[in-house]
Amino acid sequence: MVPTLTRSKAWECTLAAHSHDFSTIAIVTKTTAEELCMKLQKEGLTISVAPDSNFKKDGEGGEGGAPQGGKK
Repeated sequence: MVPTLTRSKAWECTLAAHSHDFSTIAIVTKTTAEELCMKLQKEGLTISVAPDSNFKKDGEGGEGGAPQGGKK
């Protein structure tokens, strides 16, 4: 489903999302992110696209630890 995501990385993302209410699954172009988002939503996942500007340098979310403007 997500070509750049290995099975073990997918598990890490699942644990991060469960623990922190969000997880970054891919850093890709906006077009690719929107395509992945639609595919994953069709599989029943709650997912959204957030721009890089919503994240701190270390990859963590903005204020409060989550991406500003929504969940990933």
